[in-house]
Amino acid sequence: MRPAPELDAERLAAWLDARLGAPAPIEVEAMKGGGSCEIFAVRRGDAYWVLRRAPARASSSTAHDVLREFRILDAIKDEPVRIARPILACDDPSVAGTPFYLMEHVHGVPIRATLPPAYADSGEAQARALTELIDALAELHVVDWRRCGLGDLGKSEGYLARQVPRWLAQLDSYRCRALPAVDAIARWLTQRLPKEQPPALCHGDYKLDNVLYSTDLPARALAVVDWEMAAIGDPLVDLAWALIFLPQEGNPLALGAAGQPGGFVLAGLPSEAELVARYAARTGRDVAALDWYRVFSPWKLAIVLEGASRNGGAETRATPARTFRSDGRSPARPGRGADRGRGGGLIRPTTRPAQTATAASPAAKFGTKQGEREGRSGMSEAGGRALEGRVAIVTGGSKGLGLAMAKGFARAGAAVVVSSRKLEACERAVREIEALGARALPVACHVGDWAQCDALIERVWQEFGRIDVLVNNAGIAPVAPRLLDVTEALFDKTMSVNLKGPLRLAARAAERMTAGGTILNISSVASVRPNSFTAVYAAAKAGLNVLTSVMAQEFAPKGIRVNAIVCGTFWTDSFRAGVPNDEAAEMASRGNVLRRVADPEEIVGTALYLVSDASSYTTGQLIQVDGGVLP
Repeated sequence: MRPAPELDAERLAAWLDARLGAPAPIEVEAMKGGGSCEIFAVRRGDAYWVLRRAPARASSSTAHDVLREFRILDAIKDEPVRIARPILACDDPSVAGTPFYLMEHVHGVPIRATLPPAYADSGEAQARALTELIDALAELHVVDWRRCGLGDLGKSEGYLARQVPRWLAQLDSYRCRALPAVDAIARWLTQRLPKEQPPALCHGDYKLDNVLYSTDLPARALAVVDWEMAAIGDPLVDLAWALIFLPQEGNPLALGAAGQPGGFVLAGLPSEAELVARYAARTGRDVAALDWYRVFSPWKLAIVLEGASRNGGAETRATPARTFRSDGRSPARPGRGADRGRGGGLIRPTTRPAQTATAASPAAKFGTKQGEREGRSGMSEAGGRALEGRVAIVTGGSKGLGLAMAKGFARAGAAVVVSSRKLEACERAVREIEALGARALPVACHVGDWAQCDALIERVWQEFGRIDVLVNNAGIAPVAPRLLDVTEALFDKTMSVNLKGPLRLAARAAERMTAGGTILNISSVASVRPNSFTAVYAAAKAGLNVLTSVMAQEFAPKGIRVNAIVCGTFWTDSFRAGVPNDEAAEMASRGNVLRRVADPEEIVGTALYLVSDASSYTTGQLIQVDGGVLP
């Protein structure tokens, strides 16, 4: 971890003198620095405060917004909640290098690796530590945040629905390996989303080591600290997050050295069910759906830890303390013992999600287009925002692979146009995309009708004034047992949607595209391995393969690239309907070396690569994504 830039004690002292009256020297001790917020203990006469400063280079625009933290704490300081009271805030970076705020020092310790020594031999104190944890959370969740002036803190509606997409986007910013279990749980969570709870002011990282406890008996939770993830949202997210770190038999995440010397003695502690009931009684909340949150919390933690592993464990160590004074004299050490300076959140490993991709991750290699290229390597500070500022059209975008790609592009920063035959389906998809915080536009279009293709391109041009990405994904795959069974209507319809439409859309979109535009055609392994059942569909997709090469050649002088993904078998509504049981699904997957059918999301990464600057030297290619189709 980088040492924090030293704080100019003289400048800070002058700033304090101007606001607090009589001049007085100050002593400042740096307690933590680096990617996380930097913490300093500040002494001025008899006063002892904690200064929380944004890092010189924050990992996101919101994760280290210390003025936002101050605003929250200042708004609830007169409520019956347990906080370190805020004192002053400063938005002038010339005073301390970055914005900061001061809060009172709380003489307490977090429960992390061990318990406070006074608790070690007291079963009553240990049990009380857990009930105090729940009581402090309940007190927070019953605060009338609107009356406190926090009504504009964030969008409270749809909070829970945004969580899974948000954390998947976080994972996508540094994902560099397949995580099928994480993806499967994401689908489970999405399909079983519970009814939204009445919103509350939530801490966002509530657990034993973000609460300062008394060092003497009786055990008391004195102050909740580290508010950088606070939001208006679903309070059961806070509760479930706290539960996964509780001392329980066999829990590897337990804080407080459960079952170890100096730690919690498991016998005699209140059960999780008792703690949940206590919370429900104090808040009046319905906790019947808590199992969903119990699944969501460790799933979210897995994403956090995946990011930490990509960052090499960054943001988990404290820097050595450094002390400097405004009067230049040798500092005196505060004799506070093990908890010295912890008030307000000093020296702690963070479990906050990393907000930027690491240089090693594939997402970090995707460039952005902001007037000029940021380098042929595709590297940019945007990390996972590979398509920031771009406009992408996805035909057949209302469900299946099309919707998965549309969401993937949205997470990467694009405005997405969802096109499909039925406007209602497009509108449903757009609502899902907008829940990710992205702009989206629904446009009904039957791609087999060239007039509708032309209208689609014109509508996008009028709405956005640019077209950067076109994905020809819309397709149909009717089957006929024999060639003799192919009707003229079946043939014409199949060719119209799978071949005729993509040709027209590509030609019209290329007219509007500038250098850096990309066209992606979605083909099928049937185009290179046909059979009698798929003859017409395979012929149409083979034609699309040919068009991919022709388009690449024709559009190259304009700087437009064209590629195709040759997809193997993946789950769609129609395919799922035709696979009645697990045995049939297993048989369907025997044609590839991975021995399984793909999820649409597993193709999105390749699509994102091909429409981003990461593939800037790739055009006219047919990229097979088929699980290793056997010869």
